[in-house]
Amino acid sequence: MDDAELKRMAEAATPGPWEIDVFGDTSVKTPNPRNAHVATTSKGRDANFIALANPRVVLGLLSRLYAAEARVGVLEEALRVAPILSKYHGMNGFEVERFIRDYDAFKTRIDGTALTQEPTS
Repeated sequence: MDDAELKRMAEAATPGPWEIDVFGDTSVKTPNPRNAHVATTSKGRDANFIALANPRVVLGLLSRLYAAEARVGVLEEALRVAPILSKYHGMNGFEVERFIRDYDAFKTRIDGTALTQEPTS
């Protein structure tokens, strides 16, 4: 399953929060009585995992994945241009670093992707 399919399935799933209810078997349910039942299992550890892997959590993890992938792309581009800047434009390490910070600021203004900031969760 690819991440687009996972996202589609998370968006279509019963909205959370999901909680655990123990009556013989362990049931994962929502507080909403109209959409209460999500899953039933005989193992409490499985119910804990199912309840924690609710759509909000899955979508949040995918969002972090997309942000990290975008950040890697920007870093790869910076690594690609750094030797060119040094060799053909005579920039030393500090100048290349300043260029990357300026490029980072530019990318942040354009698409929110920055080299020097941690991805938001």
